[in-house]
Amino acid sequence: MSWRDVEPVMRMIQALSDAGLFSGDERFFLLASVGESVLPTRAREDPRFDEVERAMDAVRAAHGLTDEEEWFLDESPAEYQALAGEWDRIADTQMAAWFASLGEREMAWLVLHNTLEFEARYEEGRVELRGEDLE
Repeated sequence: MSWRDVEPVMRMIQALSDAGLFSGDERFFLLASVGESVLPTRAREDPRFDEVERAMDAVRAAHGLTDEEEWFLDESPAEYQALAGEWDRIADTQMAAWFASLGEREMAWLVLHNTLEFEARYEEGRVELRGEDLE
């Protein structure tokens, strides 16, 4: 599924929230959840994304890892950690651009500048919708 396929869903979430059916945090959670589900297709809008993924695959292969195996990031080689950081920057930039294009400027800003607040808002919305706290 492409990020373009879910844009109408994002617009519907916004409309329902604007009509008072969702709180701000619930809206945040729903939009972020849908956005994250299609992030790889959105990130591929940047040609560097595939290059970084290929380089990450090459590092894994050079260290004898199969396609199914992964490192914990803090246990991976420095080269891999640097590539993972670049992967995250590309993905975050694409996600922020998408949120901004939908008029979600606060979400776009938080993706790029305050990950902790983004995650806190996401969790607040999740708890409001599902009525449970994972902690």
